[in-house]
Amino acid sequence: MFTNAVYALLLVIPVFGNHYLEHEFFSSEDSDDILNASDIEMFEDDIVSSETFILEMEMEEVEKSKDDSEADESLVTTDPYVTRSRAKGEAAVLKLLPNWGRLAKDATSTSSNPDSSLQKLIDDLLQEFGVQYEILEQPLMVGPEKRLHYKVLINNPHGRQLLLITLLDQLGEDMWEARCRGKLKIYLPASLKLPEQPPAPLDAFLLEDIMKGGQLVERKEVMDKLSDLLVPQDSQFQDLSNQNDGYEMFTWFDIGHKAVIDSVVDWVMEQESFGSSYSLLVTIKNGLSKQMFVELVNLVIVARLDTGYVIPGMESYLPECFFSQEVLAPFRPDRNQGRDPRLFVWSRKNLNESEWYFREDPVVNSHHAGWHRSAGRPFDRWGEYFYYMHSQMLARYEAERLSLGMESTRYFMPDQWTQVIEDTYYPKLIPRWTPRLPGRIDELYPFWVQDQLRSHDLLRTQALETASTGYVKGVDLGINSLGRRMEIGVHNAGHVLIAIMNGGWGVMGSTATGVRDPMFFRWHGYVESVFKEYKTLLGPYPDEDLTFPGVATVTASVRTKGRKHNTFYTYRELATVNLDGLDGTRPGTRMSLQYSRMNHQPFTWNIAINCYLPVEVKVPAIVRIFMLPAKGAAGNRATIHMDHFITYLHAGRNIITRKELEAPHLSKSEWSLGQLQDSLMSGQVSIEQFSWGGCGWPRHVNIPRGTEEGMDWTMVVMVSQVLPEDIPSIGAWANNSNIAWSYCGVTSGVVPDSRPLGFPVDRDFGDISSLVGSRNNWAVVPVTIVHKDEVITPAPDPEFEYDYDYEYDDSFEID
Repeated sequence: MFTNAVYALLLVIPVFGNHYLEHEFFSSEDSDDILNASDIEMFEDDIVSSETFILEMEMEEVEKSKDDSEADESLVTTDPYVTRSRAKGEAAVLKLLPNWGRLAKDATSTSSNPDSSLQKLIDDLLQEFGVQYEILEQPLMVGPEKRLHYKVLINNPHGRQLLLITLLDQLGEDMWEARCRGKLKIYLPASLKLPEQPPAPLDAFLLEDIMKGGQLVERKEVMDKLSDLLVPQDSQFQDLSNQNDGYEMFTWFDIGHKAVIDSVVDWVMEQESFGSSYSLLVTIKNGLSKQMFVELVNLVIVARLDTGYVIPGMESYLPECFFSQEVLAPFRPDRNQGRDPRLFVWSRKNLNESEWYFREDPVVNSHHAGWHRSAGRPFDRWGEYFYYMHSQMLARYEAERLSLGMESTRYFMPDQWTQVIEDTYYPKLIPRWTPRLPGRIDELYPFWVQDQLRSHDLLRTQALETASTGYVKGVDLGINSLGRRMEIGVHNAGHVLIAIMNGGWGVMGSTATGVRDPMFFRWHGYVESVFKEYKTLLGPYPDEDLTFPGVATVTASVRTKGRKHNTFYTYRELATVNLDGLDGTRPGTRMSLQYSRMNHQPFTWNIAINCYLPVEVKVPAIVRIFMLPAKGAAGNRATIHMDHFITYLHAGRNIITRKELEAPHLSKSEWSLGQLQDSLMSGQVSIEQFSWGGCGWPRHVNIPRGTEEGMDWTMVVMVSQVLPEDIPSIGAWANNSNIAWSYCGVTSGVVPDSRPLGFPVDRDFGDISSLVGSRNNWAVVPVTIVHKDEVITPAPDPEFEYDYDYEYDDSFEID
């Protein structure tokens, strides 16, 4: 663990230091010329403080009113998870500073009041194992035999990370079974072990006792407390708990279940040491459902200050939520009938399920689960983020349907809630996930549906009443409360009602599986319609929001290496997923399967902005890139946001070349459990990777499929002004560069851009030409998406990284 001396030194390092010098817009010779708020005549009027308005929260038909800003602050400051995540976020930013590791080491060794026990520990680690204390990029496999040692792991950040993620290995097996390729054998001490735990071998990790106020805590006390915590006091769906034999009893769609897991996280975090916390996690594993334990471990990793953010993709350690039982059967020794599982290909061939590759993509579903785990919290503007991220998922789904010649999604509107849903969905997962058959969502619990119809009316009333004062000088004051109320109310209830409509537990009941069902998008179409109604009530954006004085022209193009300009190229590929520690396999067994998914060639955005600005002045500007179909029934429903970044404009020609993966909505990497274990053990996880939160949209589905003959799309680039209130915190753009903040929110600091998420196309605008008009700060470029309908098998890529190292000549001509 880091000492107070280490953090004290780090905290005095100026945040506006060398970290920013890596960015083009902060250089040593021009930083003094950056225009501040007082220099910009166009921003003379100060933005008014956010007007408070009443948030009507419905709980058992009792309406409560609270000042919205106070409610936001109360939610943020009273949630321990948020408090810890903010602290960890700030620490992550500091870790990205140059020479962070050296500074931390120096602070430990030069403390004016050295702790003799700490110094002894540092000396022992070096002499006994040849490793340093609290240094990230060093191997964990030590000694002549090159094996793991508990003392080394708990005293290094990546060692603790390894211990925690290995709890996700072989989830159905007893904890003392060997895991992490047979290198970790975890045994509980006598005070905590199960009676059936065998004697610990010599190479096992014998965990620590749990101590509380100097007193030993026994297993019975632990399990009694766990039993008390597992009763959801405020569950909206209390009587469903016995319907699914405990497997998916936990759901993020129930606020009572959220409260339960939060209380368990708090309990783990309250322990006196990392060792005690770890012992507690191992002890209570058998008392939790598999899904709940997975969520608990992930939340603890994110909450701890002495670990990183990097986590493995759920599809690699919980494959039964992502792949059909027919696919997984050959991987299980007791069911393998001679088939080679290493090259098993997963696909669907029903024409009615043409878009299955999008809905059932394991990484897309893993993203959705991760979003609700981390971003679905009371962070800054979390209600708005709920609206925006799901709106973009829906838009991208519409784009796939349009590419395939399918009709637009038929939204599941309130007038259909008491009617029969005719279509079916067979998830083909393990039997606990039941099919959705024709039926009505009000068949089993008609009173719930009536409650949701009343809640729908209240949401529309809130939208109507807040719209008149909901938008003030660039800031949407109403969307956040509307999003919060929608998520915890009608949205969550709809997921559960659809999941149980046939008497079982369907995939819509889980954030890890819900996207698979076409009803996910029909349901979120309804959710989207409520937000769109509110946005429409706000009216069109005023001209001052859509213009940029001083910008003369904007031109843009897209370049794909070795290909035609302004053309995207998509293809099908057989992607490999490593199944690490699948239940029933031998320790250390590494197997993989291949599944068909969409992908595209990497590309760069190339933008030229001509300005007539005062010489030697740099003006901050935000560049927004989005795309929409040139024609088709989907219209604005398929408008997708592609990038969103800050730059500094100077007089004359400004050239910007931007790589696809720099976009703030994309996940930068995806690790399997085994890949991450290997990289941590070898000390080959960088500070940047260690501090990456993982949440973000999968890069391989960033571009819609398109068509074989070429599908016409429109690329739109807008250069917009920075709001005056955002200029003092403009450093937040760089601070958040290591997270997918535009989809997943900001846990530390502020959202860099106070304008509405999705601006300026978050409101219906008709034809794009009517929105752009004759304004000079926009570029509208025809582009084409060409799909090659053949399967390409890419070379193995352990981190799903892509080659972006090619260079372009800055003297390019833009069409």
